[in-house]
Amino acid sequence: MKGKYTQKSLILHGVLISNDVKKLKAFYKIIKPFINKYTITIGAFALLMSFGQYSFINRFKLLRNETELEKEKKQYDDQIEKAKLELQQLNTNKNNLERLAREKYLMRKKNEDVFLIQEDGSSPSDSIITH
Repeated sequence: MKGKYTQKSLILHGVLISNDVKKLKAFYKIIKPFINKYTITIGAFALLMSFGQYSFINRFKLLRNETELEKEKKQYDDQIEKAKLELQQLNTNKNNLERLAREKYLMRKKNEDVFLIQEDGSSPSDSIITH
């Protein structure tokens, strides 16, 4: 034969092909009871839910992110409540306003000397008042 395949190679390919066909038939016999419209529908649904925007993996990531954001929101709500309470105290009592101005913003009255005592070990140049 002048072609690409000899007669011996064609027989070998025929044997190999028939072995593959036998394996496929055996596999089909095993799977045949499970092939019906319900298993195909469930399989297609599982395949769709495994990939894409609405997959199970993305859903779990979004739920975890949602819980983290809710915790963060609660912290900010607590900070807002503290700030509102502090604002209410400052608006009702002048002494609180003066105390806040002195402690937080290092303000002082005219002709008054302020001495700062540092306990945390920060450098003295951080809190020098130049008025």
